[in-house]
Amino acid sequence: FANPPRPTKPFPSTINVSGVPGTINKLRVRLNGVSMGSFEQDIDLLLAGPGGQKMLLMSDVDTTCVISNQNFTFDDAAPSDLAGFNCVTGNYKPKDNPPADTFPAPAPSAPFQTTLAVFNGTNPNGTWSLYMVDDASSFGGSQTIAGGWTLFFGPDSPNTFVVINTNTSGPGSLTQAILDANNHLGVDSIVFNIPANLSPFVIDGAPPNIIDPVTIDATTQPGFAGKPIVEVHGGFFISGGSTTLRGFVINTLGSYGVRIRDNGNNIIEGNYIGINRAGDAGQGAQFGPNGIDIDTANNIVGGTTAPARNIIANVTHGVMFSTFADDPNTTADDASNNLIEGNFIGLNADGTAIIPISHACVTSRSAPGSPSNTIGGTSAGAGNVLSGGSFPSGVDLVYSGSHGYLVQGNFIGTDVTGTKAFAPIPGAPHAANNDGVAIS
Repeated sequence: FANPPRPTKPFPSTINVSGVPGTINKLRVRLNGVSMGSFEQDIDLLLAGPGGQKMLLMSDVDTTCVISNQNFTFDDAAPSDLAGFNCVTGNYKPKDNPPADTFPAPAPSAPFQTTLAVFNGTNPNGTWSLYMVDDASSFGGSQTIAGGWTLFFGPDSPNTFVVINTNTSGPGSLTQAILDANNHLGVDSIVFNIPANLSPFVIDGAPPNIIDPVTIDATTQPGFAGKPIVEVHGGFFISGGSTTLRGFVINTLGSYGVRIRDNGNNIIEGNYIGINRAGDAGQGAQFGPNGIDIDTANNIVGGTTAPARNIIANVTHGVMFSTFADDPNTTADDASNNLIEGNFIGLNADGTAIIPISHACVTSRSAPGSPSNTIGGTSAGAGNVLSGGSFPSGVDLVYSGSHGYLVQGNFIGTDVTGTKAFAPIPGAPHAANNDGVAIS
């Protein structure tokens, strides 16, 4: 370790707060545009308040990937800290790893607190200081917070943002609504009120990453009558957690239909993924990316009612439990305790005909596997209809880590009634209805 640690410029960075009434009952801190070229374990960040309180936002955090232009919000209530494979925009707990840290003058000296709660009950007005040092023996040279930092005082105050056009950016667009929700802490809502003269409602481009909890509800669009009418070309990337995505046609996919990373407790319901708005044919490249890719815990895909059902087809895997962003040293970020229920995968929206997918309807084919997920159920409407896939057709549980599954109440290889079996598709010997459930 470097002795003394090398400070960054400016040292410190300051924010002068004035006119905020009362005392602090909750504080969150966002770092904007963070880049730390795989030297995160060298960086220490110390926050000092106007009343002399001092705490470590992060110290010697050891991630395993390069951080490039990401926004980190530090929150005592966040589900995880910035470590392992957590290298992307999101909410994180403060984290202090050994050894003990020192900061050169004019920074205050230890001891340092490790939670933002140390500021509760204090006056927010005055000068706040952020001290950043590199304590490695050789300086990496690429550790920056290009967009500065922001203080958020008080509890969440949810906002509602309205989409009023089909533009790919700018005021009134879905992109702008997501950006606004990202920049406003708390579980916000995004609703739709696009004028009828802009029908069909097609947004031709993938939205930005969703980094803060939000409910995005396309069923609020006037004219919705039970089937999705707002179409998005490109997929949704959700990393903020506790997000609901409802009522979209998602097709002409890039790398995914819906990808869930970093934080769980998301709900994906009532969407058409990989198919057209009529629900009767694929749209976009055939057998493209996965429909829904899950790499976190406690998510729900679908539901027990028809409005909650997702229709997923014309993709590689319908739903994949993946491990690409997992920290191999912990199971806390596994794709586990997820519920897949009430969906049609590899079928049309009526559940009467196949729209094929190239591989499994639901799979854990991502080493070392993902544990303890539920596919289907015994309650009315909980069973999925899984047809039109291959390798195998229905459920594909692979690798030793894929244990503790519950698969029940599904129709596999049939139509929605469970009485009509589908034969292999002519000219495609590997498509449609090989194994029902494969465990390997």
